[in-house]
Amino acid sequence: MMRSLAARLFAAALISVTLALVLTWLALSQLFANFEAGEYKRELQAVADTIISNMGVNKGTLILNREPTDARYEIAAGGRYWQVDSLSGFSKRSRSLWDIKIITTGELKSGSNLLVADGPDGEPLMVLSQEATLERGVVEYPLVVQVAADLNEYTEALASFRSGILKMLILTGLFLLSAAALQIFVGLQPLFNVRKAVNALREGHVSQIAIKGPEEVRPLISEINTLMADNQAAVTRARARASDLAHGLKTPLTILAQISETLDNNGDSKNAQMMDQQVATIRSRVDRQLALARAGNPHNAAIDIKLTIDRLINATKPLLDRKNIVIAADTPLGRFIAVDATDFLEAVGNIVDNAARHARTKIVISVAQNNKFWRITVNDDGQGIIESERNSALERGHRVDKSGDGTGLGLSISKEILEAYGGSISLGVSDTGGLSVDMDWPRTQNRQGLGNDSE
Repeated sequence: MMRSLAARLFAAALISVTLALVLTWLALSQLFANFEAGEYKRELQAVADTIISNMGVNKGTLILNREPTDARYEIAAGGRYWQVDSLSGFSKRSRSLWDIKIITTGELKSGSNLLVADGPDGEPLMVLSQEATLERGVVEYPLVVQVAADLNEYTEALASFRSGILKMLILTGLFLLSAAALQIFVGLQPLFNVRKAVNALREGHVSQIAIKGPEEVRPLISEINTLMADNQAAVTRARARASDLAHGLKTPLTILAQISETLDNNGDSKNAQMMDQQVATIRSRVDRQLALARAGNPHNAAIDIKLTIDRLINATKPLLDRKNIVIAADTPLGRFIAVDATDFLEAVGNIVDNAARHARTKIVISVAQNNKFWRITVNDDGQGIIESERNSALERGHRVDKSGDGTGLGLSISKEILEAYGGSISLGVSDTGGLSVDMDWPRTQNRQGLGNDSE
């Protein structure tokens, strides 16, 4: 089944126009055939009437006082023929028949009551056969008058008409189909506009669709806007509940950590260690849910990548200046990404913070794109991470540099935010031998639901 509404409408128009034109062609062909046959019948009837009116009797014998004057009746196979027969034995025919008689073999299919016969040269004839009675006193002379014309004249005229009308109808069909295509395009243009508006909404360029266009489309646009507003309100409430739950757990977790410390001080290190592990697990899950809740932000406004990265650079530059580290960004202006600014700043900021701890002299942020993703790359000139430890470096709590002051959460939180948006993060080697971090952000919103905990 065709999924395109435009294709369905055009297919319906194609079928309708084709059917209408075929029926028109058949009807016009039949009308012309009947008309043409009627014209031949009137011509042949006039000749038959002339022959009957010129029949006479001389000494009891039938005679034809004057033959038709058309020269075609005098030429062998001239295209016009006549023949008169009587039960009394009288028989006369035109010279054009030469030495054959008109013997009908069927009826012409035109509704004109004309018959069909074989002509002198083997070509078919259409024949008007008429019976008449010539009265002379009390004596009656029954006659059979047959007048014929070449059937090829009729069929050639019919074929010529059909050919001409077929060409005209084909041109008419092309015009009608073009008009139908234009009508479909104009009629469906509001739906095309709605599709573009929905795509802009999905990519975050607008927060709602402007309600305009035909009356038939406005209810659809209104329903989409209402759905987006309801979805935004629902996700906002869910985020608030998740945030409240997470913050509500912090105090009990802090108390449990203090109890663990007391147990350890009292010599119960085994139970203290077990409690610490459970507290760490709970905190890990809480932090993950908070990251997912933040990434589930329903706001659709897109952010300018350059302006947002410049904001991040301005925030971290004082710290980097104290370490004599230069940070630069190769980001084009006017490039937008459908992501919450807070999520973007936290995800990229964690990577920049990590680079700031390990870079020697510089950090470079660059932006690239393809059909599906915006790639934000952060390169530094530090020691980098060996290939065998890159995957584990993205795990929550894992610290590659044990001597540093990091918590091992930055890279993993960035990863969780990116994955919540449908993106990904990967580690590699920069041109200067340090760490290269590629963050692929989807160009359209493709966020996972809240609470998508795979642990």
